[in-house]
Amino acid sequence: MTKRSEVDGARARRDLLGDQAVERHLAGPVHAAAPELTRMIDENLFGEIWQDPALTTRERALVTVAALSANGLLGQLRTYTGVAVRTGVDRQALVQTAVQLAFYIGFPAAGNALAVMVETLDNMEREEAE
Repeated sequence: MTKRSEVDGARARRDLLGDQAVERHLAGPVHAAAPELTRMIDENLFGEIWQDPALTTRERALVTVAALSANGLLGQLRTYTGVAVRTGVDRQALVQTAVQLAFYIGFPAAGNALAVMVETLDNMEREEAE
């Protein structure tokens, strides 16, 4: 039986990440090997955690950007930079997030993260202009 939080989470994940990112995940090897992981992500992460009113989606997006930056997860950072923008985070806030992170995660890691963020923002702006 599908839980309400799983259905709501799947909808929230699609709203936050975008159709393309979700479809890429659903067609990929992780979902093929462990569809229960997708169910847990939808139910717990997007159906409960991202819905908790203690933090706004904008705040959650910035926390996620910081965590991905700190762990060097640059592929996921591309996706969540888009999430941050869709939740109201602008370019300057992302740049300042990377600047502050430099003192906590190291300058090379923050520089790598900033490069990914800027590249993603530039691509989003180009796509929007087309």
